[in-house]
Amino acid sequence: MGQYNGFFRVLLIAPALLGAGAWPEAAQAALINVTTTADEYDSTPNATCSLREAIRTANDNADFGGCTHTGPFNIENIFIPAGTYVLTRAGIDEDLNATADLDVTSSLNLNGNSAATTTIQGGTGYSGRILHVLSGTVTVQNMTIRDGNVPNGRAGGGVRTEPGSTTTMFNVVVGLNTADGNAGGILNRGTMTLNSCAVTNNQTLNAVGGGGGIFNSPGASLTINDGRILNNETLGDPSHGGGIHNDAGATLELDNTTIDGNIAGDPGVLNTRDADGGGIYSLGNTTIDRSTIGNNRALRPTSSGGGIGLAGGAITRIDRSLVTLNEVRVGGGISDQSGGSLIVENSAITDNLAEASCGGIAVFVVDQAIVRNSTISGNSAEDSFGSGGGGGGICSSAQMLILENTTISNNSANDHGGGMKINFGDALLLNVTIANNTSNADGISGGSGGGLFVVSGNNSTVALRNSVLAGNLENNVGDHDDCDGVMLLQGHNLIQNTSGCTLVGSDSTDKLGVLSGLGTLADNGGPTIGASNATITATMPTHLPVASSPLIDAANPQGCTDANAAVLATDQRGLPRHVDGPDPDSTATCDIGATEFGASAPLPDPVFANGFE
Repeated sequence: MGQYNGFFRVLLIAPALLGAGAWPEAAQAALINVTTTADEYDSTPNATCSLREAIRTANDNADFGGCTHTGPFNIENIFIPAGTYVLTRAGIDEDLNATADLDVTSSLNLNGNSAATTTIQGGTGYSGRILHVLSGTVTVQNMTIRDGNVPNGRAGGGVRTEPGSTTTMFNVVVGLNTADGNAGGILNRGTMTLNSCAVTNNQTLNAVGGGGGIFNSPGASLTINDGRILNNETLGDPSHGGGIHNDAGATLELDNTTIDGNIAGDPGVLNTRDADGGGIYSLGNTTIDRSTIGNNRALRPTSSGGGIGLAGGAITRIDRSLVTLNEVRVGGGISDQSGGSLIVENSAITDNLAEASCGGIAVFVVDQAIVRNSTISGNSAEDSFGSGGGGGGICSSAQMLILENTTISNNSANDHGGGMKINFGDALLLNVTIANNTSNADGISGGSGGGLFVVSGNNSTVALRNSVLAGNLENNVGDHDDCDGVMLLQGHNLIQNTSGCTLVGSDSTDKLGVLSGLGTLADNGGPTIGASNATITATMPTHLPVASSPLIDAANPQGCTDANAAVLATDQRGLPRHVDGPDPDSTATCDIGATEFGASAPLPDPVFANGFE
């Protein structure tokens, strides 16, 4: 599977991205300077102050070993100069800071020189994590934490925090840590914020939950800003969330963060349980904003959610994000089996692969799924196992699926529903463009409904309003096949080829058997999406009507509306929705489909290069 240019399996991020930061503001604080890289722990005064001794000084508010403080004890500032600090004090993993990991029980600031020059790591044969925050408000800055190793089913190879603690990290790399249980890199059980941090190349070996990079425990809160969660892996039975596992009752928020190259599970035949969510697996409430989830994989035969796997009845919101190039058996980009709700806005779900079904998005046991102002394109459902599937762009068994101002294009399935497949439940399509998708793409597996397929006999109501289906194919050889199944038309739709459709409620406002006049899928303006620290960002590609298109000014004259009957002010790109087109009158009426002609520069006329004739 291809990766973005520039993403490789490496540990450290460029020092310029994770450079030294300023001291945190801390009035009335003691200063403790570490003066040796040795892992000393000597109760008698001596000439040097080790990191372990400095933490003991802060924990007890009393000088220990060779450490002396300046200023009053309150929130202690520990300065750690450039160097490699190797933990060598073998022993049991107690919480007294004497052996194995560094145990923090007070409020303090650990400040290194930079992630490239200050490293705290386990030594050869070291058995234990690196840092354990048991209580207090703790800030960790400008360092690398690596080579922790916790055996015997224990969790949190690099860092562990406990309930009631608050931990904030700035410019920290947590990498090359291993846990026999959950949480290869970080186990968060408190409140944690990661700012400009990288969690990379961590691994679980025998997880009973997962979290190759991070495991966010029940009741915990994790916020990641400007972060990178890269090349982590979770093994075990089950092993969910190659990058991040967000457990039930936990809260996860991502802003401007890249989740890339993570793996859940392995293809071993002895593994009988699931490994879902190659990038993220979430059972708790999740918010993903301006982020890129790409090149992640979930490898088990029953896995779902190559990029994002959702379960547990939670609410998930995804905004201004790019989900791309992920791979799994079901739900290449996103799989939601949560029984909760999913909202995707201003985003692109592109070029994901499902070996069986649902290339872009799979919504199964879900109360409601909403996709608005987004593009779902280039996704593929291969039906590699011969068990059926389909739904190249979307497949849905949600109680209600709502699509609004959305483009579904260039997706393919080797079964039914190249663009969309509705298995169960209802769907409402408002100002949607479904174009240039292909069912039965291999010409072998069978399948119809190149654009939209509705499974018969399941009492689904699929309603279309101000929407267009055009240029969709069956067999990928020019057999036009825009839809298959029963669909309720609620006015002002265009369906270019109706031969496979059973249309209910059609009236004179619908245009049936009419050429759409859509241009090719292209960047026609709109917001830039995805994380700024990813190697690629993207705009949402759309189909813009050409100047002579019958879609122009042909939607509801009273206004295009959303599911709550509120008039839409903008099209998918965020450009004005009601713009008068090149027609004889001067009335500004919204266009059929996801985009509005005249709101940006039009494509030349005619453009039928993608087979819309």
